[in-house]
Amino acid sequence: MEDFHSKKVVEDLKSYWGVKVENVSGDDQTITMEIDKRIVCLSFIKLFQKMT
Repeated sequence: MEDFHSKKVVEDLKSYWGVKVENVSGDDQTITMEIDKRIVCLSFIKLFQKMT
């Protein structure tokens, strides 16, 4: 996995999981949102790079 797309993550939470997501902020590296009055932060962290 190279990255995640924040809009896709939020849409999946809403449509597939039926979660009410509010106050979304961020980009495709880090996003914050509110779910059930709790602040949630998701971040993509690249642990290592492919050797060529």
